[in-house]
Amino acid sequence: MTLMKIYLIIFTLLLSLFGCGDKYPVPKLEEKKVLSSSTKKSNTQSAVHERSTFYKENTTEENETTRVFINCFTTGSIHIHKSCKNKIDMFLKSISLKNKRNIIIEVHTDKGGSQKNNLGISKKRAKNIASSLYFKEYKNSEVYYKGFGKSKLIYDIQSKKADIENRRVVVKLRSKNFKLNTKEYTLFVKVKKLKRKVKKQPSKKQPSKKLKKEKLDILS
Repeated sequence: MTLMKIYLIIFTLLLSLFGCGDKYPVPKLEEKKVLSSSTKKSNTQSAVHERSTFYKENTTEENETTRVFINCFTTGSIHIHKSCKNKIDMFLKSISLKNKRNIIIEVHTDKGGSQKNNLGISKKRAKNIASSLYFKEYKNSEVYYKGFGKSKLIYDIQSKKADIENRRVVVKLRSKNFKLNTKEYTLFVKVKKLKRKVKKQPSKKQPSKKLKKEKLDILS
């Protein structure tokens, strides 16, 4: 019996060597690739980047008479940061303003919020910058301003980098002969507060109560 078992084992081994084993071998299960959280994050970022649009035509080329300033306002605020104000002043002071020049201020917002709200806040920001420039150095210049809201985005997405690039202030210096569309831009006019001197009229002294009483006694 032991010999028969040995023969059977040898026979099955020979069959397997010549390919006469199982006709339908069990297929190997493919290992599923599990994406890590970091891989998923990078994929979503690339997808967002692919979906975003870069508008080159809305970018402003800087030169001697044109500058772009960023980080000038806190989100939702219309008050310009002192550091940004100083940079704008330095830019304007670097060019002689003795001759009458046009100073043009353009303010843009990021993509967040409605166009109506962004347009309103950008106009207020532009006006505040215009009012801050009105002192002796610019007395011969005309200051024009305009708020664009989010109508001229550089990046059509919301991210830290995109918001900084989109939320920008553009300051331009142009000669007095430069023709500006005054229907679109507003000329800033500083209203002087006139102090009215009120002349004090001499007050009529009313007769005292004692005098009134004396008159009554005389009449009676």
